[in-house]
Amino acid sequence: MTKKNINIEQNLKEVFKKIFNITSENCQSFSEKEEYKWDSLKGVNLLLEVEKIFSVKISTNDLQNFNSFKNIKKILNKQINEK
Repeated sequence: MTKKNINIEQNLKEVFKKIFNITSENCQSFSEKEEYKWDSLKGVNLLLEVEKIFSVKISTNDLQNFNSFKNIKKILNKQINEK
C-alpha cells in the first residue's frame, strides 16, 4: 500500500467519523444498506465532504457506487491516482 493510499484511507475515516458522528476506527465496514445512520441527507453530506476534502468531483457514473466505505475508497483511489 502506497503512502497516498494510506492517506486516502485515513482521511476517508475522518470524513466518515465526522459525517456519521462516530468514534470507531472501524468505518471500513460502513455501507448504506447496513448502517442505520446512513440516510439520504447523510449521503449528500458525505458526498460534499469527500469532494471538498479530496478536491475531486464524483461523476454521475461513480455516484451509483458511492454507497460504502470500500467503494468510496476505490473511487478515490482511481481518481487521485489518475491525477
